[in-house]
This record gives sequence, structure tokens and C-alpha cells, in this order.
Amino acid sequence: MGARLRSIHAHTKLAHNNCIHLKQNPQPLAYSLISFDVDQTLLDFQRVLDEALREVERFFIGHGINTNAAQLQSIRNDIELKHRTGKVDLLEIRRMSFVEIAGGDQLLAGKALSLFKDVRFGAAYLFDDTIPVLEHLKKRFRIGWLTNGNSTPKAAGIAHLFDYVVYSHDHGFQKPDARIFAAMANKAGGIAASAFVHVGDSLETDVAGANNYGAKSVWLNRGGKLNNSAIQPNWEVRNLFDLCDILDVSGPNNPK
Repeated sequence: MGARLRSIHAHTKLAHNNCIHLKQNPQPLAYSLISFDVDQTLLDFQRVLDEALREVERFFIGHGINTNAAQLQSIRNDIELKHRTGKVDLLEIRRMSFVEIAGGDQLLAGKALSLFKDVRFGAAYLFDDTIPVLEHLKKRFRIGWLTNGNSTPKAAGIAHLFDYVVYSHDHGFQKPDARIFAAMANKAGGIAASAFVHVGDSLETDVAGANNYGAKSVWLNRGGKLNNSAIQPNWEVRNLFDLCDILDVSGPNNPK
């Protein structure tokens, strides 16, 4: 059975001309590669993760192990901090966390991991601006999938909208390390940083990383959070539709 695709509201007003320009927009626009962070940018990863953890919580409780979703994620995060150096298998980190919860029971942990994977990779909650914006941008630009996570475009049903896919765990370094952006640029044929735009929801990983590399950065701030950091994006937008304004292309709700 294919992935169950679900579109969710983008949690923002999908209006024309509400992007916030933080730095002068250079003219003419000469960008050719647009890369996107994935989790909480294109997909509501937190929603599907919560569902997967609740399923595993029920599984362990059913086997007499008192735990909860928050504890499951906390143990996983602690293990990642200890092991995430170089190339790493994120599902192996998840399995190790289940082994710890299961008191060393490898078989029980393996069953929990299978259940987790079925839920985690069985549904994709796409923000409702994801597909229409990617479809329009792909008419003019090369599109990249650049993530520190392990969501896949195939599972999300949108693999056809991407030219390049780069995972930090395949390279041994992650955003905001400039080298992961260089890996994306190299996949695109050695494209210059000046022709590269990266879009993401995290100031600390997406914006700082793009800035470190010398690419243009777009902070997708769906919730309208205040930026109290020293990290400054080239642009801030409330939704993906506003990328059409930044990139000077026609798009949904944005006729040119």
C-alpha cells in the first residue's frame, strides 16, 4: 500500500505580498537551485512522530513496561547526543532507545521498532502550501531535499518534485555545517553559492547553515515567532506561497 498522504493547514494566512524582506533583494534574481528543509517545513513531522510514539507507548504498557511518549523521545535524544558523530543510522538510534526502555530485551525492542516504523513512515502530513508551491517552482528551478532527519520524498508522495536529495546522516555532518550545503551544491553540478537558496523553519540549522555556506537563506516562520537571536535570514516568510514573490515567479495566489 502506498503512503497515506494528508494535507494539513499551513497555520498561516495564505495571502499575497505578506513576506518580510530583511535584506535587500539583489536584482536581477539569478537563482537556479532551491533547497528545502523537510520536517516542519514541508511536512508536519511532529504530528506523525507523536502518533508513532503513542503507539509504541501503548505497546510497551501492554507488555508491563510503564513509559510514555515523552520519555521515549527523551531517551532517544540522549542516545543521539552520545552517538551522533560521523555517519549514523537514525533508526538504529531509535532501536537502541527501545532496547533501553525494554531493559535489554532485544526482541521486544525490535517489535517496538517495527511498530514505530509502520506509523512513522506510513503517513505524510503535508502542509497545504507544499505541493502547489513545489509544482510551480519546479517549472523554473532545480529543487533539493536537504534534511538532518530521515523523512523521504517517496514516502511523502512527492519524489517527482525533487531533483536532488541530501541526508546529513549519509555525510557525517549536519546543518548548520556548511559542508552539507556544499554537498547539495555539488549534487547540482557544483552550483555557485550565489545561485543557491535554502528554505527552512529553523534559525539555528537552516538559516545559520545557509548563511555559513554563503547561500541565500529563507526563514519559514509559520507561527510568527520573534527572532531574538543574532541569526539573520535574507528573508522571512509566513508561508511557502511567498517564495514566489522572493523569487519573482508566478505562483498560486501570486499572479505575475
